[in-house]
Amino acid sequence: MAEMRHCWRCRADYPPETVVCVRCGINLLTGEEIPKQEPEEAPLTPWEKVGATVADLTPGLLRPIVWIPALLLGAGGWGVIVMGGMLIQAGVILSGVPVAALGLILYAQAVVWTITGQFWLMHTALVEFEGCHWTIFAVAVFSPGIALILALKILAGMHPH
Repeated sequence: MAEMRHCWRCRADYPPETVVCVRCGINLLTGEEIPKQEPEEAPLTPWEKVGATVADLTPGLLRPIVWIPALLLGAGGWGVIVMGGMLIQAGVILSGVPVAALGLILYAQAVVWTITGQFWLMHTALVEFEGCHWTIFAVAVFSPGIALILALKILAGMHPH
């Protein structure tokens, strides 16, 4: 039986004709480290850069298995918010506020799915968020409500009854 060649760094054994350790890139004859060469990548087009940025920041937007349920949950959340608003408008404030809050939680959960690209529960995902994810979350959750309130204020100003 032929003697095996031994890598001094990772301790892997190879047949005697082997020259380079495939695990750590050491020349087994000289002991020198062979530098790793990364393949050259073609430069990205502007649209590919946008797609890569979206994929990094909100991978759920590019995964239909995630954004379709997120869209349904978000629409359901807004429906519950509207129902809570109708209860508040009818004078049932103590019931309307929690109903609207539940709708906001459902909508925020849909935003979390879109940002993470996975079906994480909100409390798990928020722990994992980094700086830009918090900004995306805050803008996505609160800007529709702010826009709705501003639109209602403008409409109320046009029809002062």
